[in-house]
Amino acid sequence: LMADLMLLICVREYADRVSLTLEDFTMTGLMASFVLCCILFVVALGSDVNEASQRLISLLTRQRLMLAQTCMDSRHKSEYTDHLYLTAEYIDVLCEDILAETEIHPMKIIGLRCGYQLLSSFYVVPVYVISAVVTFCTSDDSAGYCSIAGMGG
Repeated sequence: LMADLMLLICVREYADRVSLTLEDFTMTGLMASFVLCCILFVVALGSDVNEASQRLISLLTRQRLMLAQTCMDSRHKSEYTDHLYLTAEYIDVLCEDILAETEIHPMKIIGLRCGYQLLSSFYVVPVYVISAVVTFCTSDDSAGYCSIAGMGG
């Protein structure tokens, strides 16, 4: 629908052949808004998934530091000190593994890493479409296409 609307706006002969009304603009706008909302939802979820690994690494690192501090503290020397040291080493390896996994396989949409910075690359499309529709509907020779069906124009 969006491509059809843009074709109607750009090619006058096609607009004359196909009856273009305000309902067409409204339905196309609603569908485009729905797709945009879905993209925003996917970007928000993907961003949360990508950021969750960083939060998990932060929590695991803090736990590893607490275990390492306990191992180094001379007051808590016991038969479990070696186990605590091995657990701290395991947590360190786990953090490195999670970091490597998120660097290699992050959540992506159309090949770009999900995040709110991704939205800056998408804002151009709706701005261009809205600008083209407003220009089309406000020009003197095509304003009749933007009227409600049956109302004349």
